[in-house]
Amino acid sequence: MANVASVAIRRARSTDCHDILEAHTQAIRVLCQAEYSQTQLVGWAERLTPEGYLPAMSRNIFLVAEHNGRVVGFGELALDR
Repeated sequence: MANVASVAIRRARSTDCHDILEAHTQAIRVLCQAEYSQTQLVGWAERLTPEGYLPAMSRNIFLVAEHNGRVVGFGELALDR
């Protein structure tokens, strides 16, 4: 596990979309495997695209967590909801 001090949180950029997709699909496959069937997990992950994160980035506060230059997590904060 990464040392928390070595994780940087910053605003996401459009150039992060592929890395965000990778982190997202990995999270689906690993963290959700006890709750969903393999078919459901694959169907969920297959619907995601790198471009799919762009609207959220322009509309809300969209952050990434980086460790050693690699995106390892992401989050979205919608203050208007």
